[in-house]
Amino acid sequence: MSVKHLPFRVVASDGCAKGFPATSLHDATPHAPGWVSAPFPHYPQELTLAFTGVVNVEAVRLKCHKSFVPAQVQVSLAGVGQSSFRPVGFVKFVSGGGGGNPVLVADLQSLKLDAEAAFLRFSIPAPYVHSQNFCNQVGLVSVVLEGSIHLQKSARALQAGQQGLDFQLLLQGIDVEEDFVHSEARAAGLETAA
Repeated sequence: MSVKHLPFRVVASDGCAKGFPATSLHDATPHAPGWVSAPFPHYPQELTLAFTGVVNVEAVRLKCHKSFVPAQVQVSLAGVGQSSFRPVGFVKFVSGGGGGNPVLVADLQSLKLDAEAAFLRFSIPAPYVHSQNFCNQVGLVSVVLEGSIHLQKSARALQAGQQGLDFQLLLQGIDVEEDFVHSEARAAGLETAA
């Protein structure tokens, strides 16, 4: 199997700032605004991604917003039929500098893995204090996931009926229609029906 960019869909987000919805992480172009948390959010902020099937994740590459820098992002995975996420590592954006001063690293940071998953969750703690971050926000500009797709396992999961993506999302406590779609519409300034 060759390593390639894994397609994903953001299926849940704790919120976003106007004009910076989590769905913009689907667009890997330099012109995409990325995701920024809502002003003064609760922490940790979480983003949940669903893959198009069962995949083997080999690398997680994140670039954070230059003004909304989290110290680190915890990466957790869940497979088909699993009811909870398991932590697999951290992507760190703050490192120790000379003389004990922390150094912010907003450039692309990576986490190497070798793990099977159908879902991935980012858990982001409070941001590093920054002079331009007045509202205590965190942000990601780019998410690149690399690995390979397990075609046979993905096909089996789809054939199982109840093991389909929507059922798995409900097991994870995510109602795609109710939670995510309405939060994205509110972030875009649109009214939603109750």
